[in-house]
Amino acid sequence: MIKQELKDVYIEAKEENWNDEGAQAVSYKTYLKAVAFVECLPRELLDVGVAADPDGEISFDWYGEGNRVFSASINSEGRLSYAAVYGKRSLHGTCSNIADLMEDIKMVLGKD
Repeated sequence: MIKQELKDVYIEAKEENWNDEGAQAVSYKTYLKAVAFVECLPRELLDVGVAADPDGEISFDWYGEGNRVFSASINSEGRLSYAAVYGKRSLHGTCSNIADLMEDIKMVLGKD
């Protein structure tokens, strides 16, 4: 199901200006990096929202209890940019190591 949602996002955003507001196209390479990312997700993290970003990246959003939110976006080179809020804490950065990011997502959402 998540892979179909990801495919739908790519098809909708693969052309320049897909949002009628000047958005960059999501490249096929970005789509493939996003598919690889999704294939690494453990079962407990498959409940995720997927969307195209105006900068041509694909974003993933997880929502946990108690206002816990983790957002990550991936670009065509596989770089993941992320931000999270949980309680009075926040977390943000970039990485290319998917395993490290999985641990952060689980910690923020209280799934560790």
